[in-house]
Amino acid sequence: MSWNVVVTEWSGCLSSAEVRAGLRSSWRWIATTGSSPPRRTPGWTGWPLLSDVDLAEVRGLLPPPPPPQGGYVSAVVGGTLVMTAGMTPRVDGVLQHVGRLGAGVTIAQGRSAAAIAAENALSAAISVVPPDQRLDRVLQLRVYVNAVPGFGEHSAVADGASARLHELLGEHGAAARVAVGVASLPKSACVEVELCCSLLGRDAVTREE
Repeated sequence: MSWNVVVTEWSGCLSSAEVRAGLRSSWRWIATTGSSPPRRTPGWTGWPLLSDVDLAEVRGLLPPPPPPQGGYVSAVVGGTLVMTAGMTPRVDGVLQHVGRLGAGVTIAQGRSAAAIAAENALSAAISVVPPDQRLDRVLQLRVYVNAVPGFGEHSAVADGASARLHELLGEHGAAARVAVGVASLPKSACVEVELCCSLLGRDAVTREE
């Protein structure tokens, strides 16, 4: 069996803030495959640890934590875990790409919406990290896709959230993922994203550094 080296480039969801920050300079990745190329994803930055400087840089790229849209909190800390509420793709409080995948909302729009929702979820997670702890990594990413019956590209939509987390956090953003199709979402959002993240105590971080 012959092995081909395929070089491609990610083409999704870059904001002007991201470009200015200089963290988007390496969106190429190389994959080795014996058949068809895998789905495109950006390269990881490979940061060994998320330092205070790294996290400050990430915060500068994120929107403010979105306020709850009902009787709940945006994120909670329990021990060494942070759980976020489900986040929809809101920008300055305005929902983006309203509707259903397969009925007016394209896969590209869904991917963009998933990236926005992932930003909102990460912002909420970081906002509740206690002073004596630091964000370690994203453990699990859940992406709910509002889609018509028969729609099968949930993973393609969820890739927008995965790509955004990878780019913001490097390998710390590489999470186990669930992509689920649903019949509806609040306010007819096309996607909803939630995160589970792990924390490190400051003493553990100091030892590793």
